Amino acid sequence: MRIIHLKCRSDQSAYDQAVREVAVEREDERNWYGKPTANPACPTLQWPKFGWKEVRQEEGLGKRCHARLAQAPNFHNKGEDSMLRQNSNTTRANFGARFALGETFITPGAQSALEIAGQTAHQFLQRHISCDWGEVSEDDARENEISLRDGYRLLSAYRTVKGQKIWIITEADRSATTILLPSEY
Repeated sequence: MRIIHLKCRSDQSAYDQAVREVAVEREDERNWYGKPTANPACPTLQWPKFGWKEVRQEEGLGKRCHARLAQAPNFHNKGEDSMLRQNSNTTRANFGARFALGETFITPGAQSALEIAGQTAHQFLQRHISCDWGEVSEDDARENEISLRDGYRLLSAYRTVKGQKIWIITEADRSATTILLPSEY
């Protein structure tokens, strides 16, 4: 496993320009696949090369050849110690995973929002695959249930603890799931 340093390709001030350290598990022509070393509990993410660029390590930080990931924390699904925020718009129960995510993608803006909030993609993906659609209308929730049954696209909407809205979209063929900001759609 090698460590790379990635930065958002966009120079827009709306995007955090911090350099992300990623433990790359594999790579292809268009993507890196790995975990941010600052958040080892995060699932393996796809880092599209069109949205991220590899940058050299800043001088003075030393060369890091092998990343040692800390043990992942235990996540609790229920109770006071839960890392998951209760869905305030509905009382639908958490039934566990009801569909496949496929490959997981995250946009630079969504990654930034999660890091600012101190939250992980895993927290929101767990809600999404449990059919807790988050802050969607009851009509949209019913539409998601139909989409789940008939094989259409699924959409969840959540807010980080800092109030930033994020969306999670799973494609109709269940080949891919993307975490993004609404403005990145």
